[in-house]
Amino acid sequence: MQVDLGMDEGQLAELNLYTTVVAALGCVIGGWVSDRLGHRRMLAVWYGLTTIPTFWLSGQFTGAAGMEGVTIAEYYRVAILYNFTSGLLQGTAIAVFMGLTSPLVAGTQFTGYMALKNIVYSYSSIWQGRMADVAGYAATIRLDALIAFGPMLMLPFLVPSTRSRKD
Repeated sequence: MQVDLGMDEGQLAELNLYTTVVAALGCVIGGWVSDRLGHRRMLAVWYGLTTIPTFWLSGQFTGAAGMEGVTIAEYYRVAILYNFTSGLLQGTAIAVFMGLTSPLVAGTQFTGYMALKNIVYSYSSIWQGRMADVAGYAATIRLDALIAFGPMLMLPFLVPSTRSRKD
């Protein structure tokens, strides 16, 4: 999207710096808040918050497939906001994964959770790229935002181990 928007290498690097910093900040804040208010509860809230900038961006597109209707400044703002909310989610998700592990095999089990998460990132990049080529950015990111509600339906079934009850 950034290339189709016309961002140069300097803008890409600058945006990467900003989004990395705010995502890290989001991880810390998300973990801190979820420790106090409940991991699964806050994970649902954070998932919902990630959809706001995504739906907003999808509504800004005026062209059929490209980035028409979105300025670089708008994209900066939405990317920074999305990465902050994604950081909130990631910091909390790691706490949830750790809470689900059995003390006897915690390291292996947590590594498995992280590996599965990486698989999701891999196949999501593939389907999103292919769908964007066929249906355009707006439809792709709108569908991606809708998919975010799926994990929320699973949260009640994630039962923390008895050694780490935060919910």
